[in-house]
Amino acid sequence: MKAINYSILVCLLGLAYMFLFGYNNFFELRKLQAQLETQASENKVLKARNDRLLRQVMAYKGSDKAVEAIARSELGLIKEDEVFYQIVEIPEVEADSF
Repeated sequence: MKAINYSILVCLLGLAYMFLFGYNNFFELRKLQAQLETQASENKVLKARNDRLLRQVMAYKGSDKAVEAIARSELGLIKEDEVFYQIVEIPEVEADSF
């Protein structure tokens, strides 16, 4: 009877060892789950960015007004026969106090 109890104990200890330290062990599983969560959150951010860029592309394809707005705001382009006024602020010079 003692031999059976010892053999069961040895088997259980062997299984516990394999579970904790063997191939594809418990700790490796936890590490991979953390990496999976990190990658999923990164994918979510990138998907939102891709959706935003897709909406911009569709807006550019659908209308010349969107392209014109980008050309005006980002490139500083103006139409023909249009007057462009640029206001430059000059910082005030502090008077020297004697």
